[in-house]
Amino acid sequence: MANSMLLKQARRRANAKIGFYIHAAIFTLVNAGMVGLNVANGGFLWSLFPLAGWGIGLAFHAFGVFGFPGAAQLNQRMIDAEMRNLETKTVAHS
Repeated sequence: MANSMLLKQARRRANAKIGFYIHAAIFTLVNAGMVGLNVANGGFLWSLFPLAGWGIGLAFHAFGVFGFPGAAQLNQRMIDAEMRNLETKTVAHS
């Protein structure tokens, strides 16, 4: 049973990473094309605005998939604190 849960979680994480890599590839191709067109036609560098906006979205996608530095340790500390809190409440009500 535990192995099936781990397998399900591993598949979900792998799919999330693949989704991010696809997003990053499309971001690169589309924005390279827009910047190329913008530079070829000259004038105002309008292509930087969608690049910046989409880049922010891509950064949030990366944080969602790979997490923030130290997030795993923070998450574990919070889980441990909640477990202690729930155990204390359970003992108090018994």
